[in-house]
Amino acid sequence: ALEMLRDSPDRWEKPLIYHLDVAAMYPNIILTNRLQPSAMVTPADCAACVHSTTCETSYVQYY
Repeated sequence: ALEMLRDSPDRWEKPLIYHLDVAAMYPNIILTNRLQPSAMVTPADCAACVHSTTCETSYVQYY
């Protein structure tokens, strides 16, 4: 197929146009990565957590 394109680069076929609705993918990305609002914490939320003594706080990103 690439040789045909190289040998005769003028194309007369109608192109296939794909539309990806990227905005519709964002909710799925948020749910897949468990980025619910409850996962967004502040330092006060982390201090109140029952796992705060065993939690590795260097991995927590505060918003």
